[in-house]
Amino acid sequence: MERAANIILQFADRVRKSTSPHLHFQFNEKSGYESGKYQRFRRITSDFQLTAPLEETLRNWLAKTDWPNPDRIRLTNDKIDVVIQWKKYVHPEGRTFSSMPAIAYDIEDNPVYRRLKSKRSQLSGAPEGSLRCIFLGDAGCDILRNLSRSDLTGRVVSGEQIIHHFLKKSSVDLVVVFSAQRKHASNPIGSPRIWRVTYFDKREAMPPSECLGLQAIARTLPAPTYEAY
Repeated sequence: MERAANIILQFADRVRKSTSPHLHFQFNEKSGYESGKYQRFRRITSDFQLTAPLEETLRNWLAKTDWPNPDRIRLTNDKIDVVIQWKKYVHPEGRTFSSMPAIAYDIEDNPVYRRLKSKRSQLSGAPEGSLRCIFLGDAGCDILRNLSRSDLTGRVVSGEQIIHHFLKKSSVDLVVVFSAQRKHASNPIGSPRIWRVTYFDKREAMPPSECLGLQAIARTLPAPTYEAY
């Protein structure tokens, strides 16, 4: 989403100077069954580029003498579906939005599994008898923040299900998740932010010394300024 927004903002500033601080992007989504599999995805592709028709739509909107009137337009083709709205001020870190929640519908087709799979190859040369471990840091991934999240439809795959599935299929022994959260989730106001450590171990039980070691790692990390989300 950020990549597409940057492409559009650069074009907008060329057409009308100092436009970018005022534009907010809401990306639409698509959902439904394909080949018997439920899918839900944002209507933006990684190879999006502005086409001549999209540029013309933007240019006609930005060039209006009474701009912004209307205060929003919609750009859509097979690569994108986004509503761009003019606002008095848009913070650079909050200029994109999508109504689609950060959840997974497939146990392997999701960002957590893909990241674990990419890191697994780095452990392929570990000596026999080594404990193969992957650390995951939650930097805004709701699948990691709410590891047990599910829904009533049964379509949603939780973070813990993804990690257990990965461990079952790979030679990795241990996955550890560090997530910046409030110490007391039920009463977050005034509660300090901490690094919450959750581990998934193939062995029957993690030795106490290793549990203490993971907590020691968490204590050496800089104290979280924000929660991960």
